[in-house]
Amino acid sequence: MPGYSYAHDKHYQWVEVNTKTICSPLGKEVANVLGFVGNGLYNSPIKVAKTDWTNDHNISVVWSGIFANWDNFELSALLIECHRRMLRVEIEPHNSRSFKLSFWQRKSREGGISQRLPELATIQNMIDEARASNIE
Repeated sequence: MPGYSYAHDKHYQWVEVNTKTICSPLGKEVANVLGFVGNGLYNSPIKVAKTDWTNDHNISVVWSGIFANWDNFELSALLIECHRRMLRVEIEPHNSRSFKLSFWQRKSREGGISQRLPELATIQNMIDEARASNIE
C-alpha cells in the first residue's frame, strides 16, 4: 500500500543520483508517480537502471509486483496519480510474472483522444452513462 511519506515530488532526484542521468520532464513525472505507488523507487518492483528516464515522449517500465484496487491499492494510486499529472498510462503483459507500464504526457483535458486526458470524474461519468444506456 502506498505510504503517505512517499507522497512527494522528489523521487526523480533519487533516479538522477543513482543512475547518473538527468530525467526529462516526463521522466520526473513518471519517477514521482512510481516512487509514490511503490513506496519509494528503491522498494518498487522495477529495474530503475534499465529504464530510459531521459525520453521526452514515452517511458516504459516492467513492473514485477501485484496491482490491486483496494487492499494493496497500488492500482488505484497509479490511476489517480496519473490523472492528476495528466499522464496516460498503458498496462500490457510482459511475461507470466510481470507487465509493462508505458507513460505519455498529455497537455490538455480537452481535444482529440490522442491529445487529451479528461478528469477522472469525467471518465467515471462516461462509464456510468454507457453502463446505464446498456442496462435499460
